[in-house]
Amino acid sequence: MIKLEIPRKDEPNMDLVDKLTELALAHSVRLNRKLKEAILTDGSVRLEGLKKINEYLLETEEELSKWWYCAC
Repeated sequence: MIKLEIPRKDEPNMDLVDKLTELALAHSVRLNRKLKEAILTDGSVRLEGLKKINEYLLETEEELSKWWYCAC
């Protein structure tokens, strides 16, 4: 399960939450006001910052599209 911690409920952080929901991935979201940047944890992968997290979600989306198209 993907765990996302966000420092505040502003538009950029809520866009991450929306993307996870859109991808239909199992995830949990926690508000942690002590953080300076969002943190995403997926198994052994840990990413900090909107740019890195968005890149990871884009890669995940592309991977999901390939598997869906393959229908293996």
